[in-house]
Amino acid sequence: MEDKILKELERAYLNKNFEKWFSIIAKDPKDEYLEFLCKLCCEKRRKWVRENKEKIRITGDLKEDILNIYKEYFGLEIPKDGIISYYDGKKLVIDWFCSCPVLGWRIIFNLDERICRKIYHKPVQVLLDEILPYKVIFDRDYEKIRPKWWTCREIFRKV
Repeated sequence: MEDKILKELERAYLNKNFEKWFSIIAKDPKDEYLEFLCKLCCEKRRKWVRENKEKIRITGDLKEDILNIYKEYFGLEIPKDGIISYYDGKKLVIDWFCSCPVLGWRIIFNLDERICRKIYHKPVQVLLDEILPYKVIFDRDYEKIRPKWWTCREIFRKV
């Protein structure tokens, strides 16, 4: 039965059928299913980097590099989609208020931020690790994430 569900999740994910895979998760939010979706998302990001890395301008400046990556991969830009709440050269905090399909589906299916934490957290780190020539630790403030906060706060630390 679980193999069938995993195949269904994979098919829905690869076909970008958010409604289908969110409905599967809403019925049975097992960590195994969330981890499987995370793995698929990480693979997708690695593939994208292999095909697009040369398009991304990397300067060595944490803020510029993160904003360049987010513009190329997610299509997100400051100030249209978010604000920089803090930057000191080593730490960057961005509050995103842009439209988010994951947030919409979470609300429709009454799912908590575990979806963001378990499925979409690691793929951001993978994206950064695959692109940047220096180490950045990615984090989200899960106390400051929509819909319980006005933005989704992401934190980047250059180490």
